[in-house]
Amino acid sequence: MQTLTTPKAVNQVAFSPDGNLLAYGFTEEEKGTITLWDVTTRHEVRTIPYYGSNSFSFQGNHDLGNRFGFSPDGHTLAASYCLEETSYSYCSKPVIRFWDATTGESLYTLRSCCLVAFSPNGQLLASESGFLWYVGHLMKK
Repeated sequence: MQTLTTPKAVNQVAFSPDGNLLAYGFTEEEKGTITLWDVTTRHEVRTIPYYGSNSFSFQGNHDLGNRFGFSPDGHTLAASYCLEETSYSYCSKPVIRFWDATTGESLYTLRSCCLVAFSPNGQLLASESGFLWYVGHLMKK
């Protein structure tokens, strides 16, 4: 058994499809971080910062499912989070953002929320809001 020590409480975890990377995320005030950790070498690969509030835990609920995950080929990471919250902890500007998992480069941002899941072939992304997107079309924009 291995123990991963993190600087803050982790809100979400996801393995890459090949099992070599572990992504974990946490939020501190208005800033969040997704860290990619190499399971084999036990070293941090990269940290992907983003800015938003109440990330991975809309309306205070930490147990809603996948707030982020890898595409089936492991090349893309998608995460949902909140850019702006009302005074009642309601997310008024939810987004889903895509990053290149290899470089950490931001690829695309959608205006939608919350839970996200890639289709097994990686061509579609579904969100809790009931939308389906063709991932290939998004990345070409």
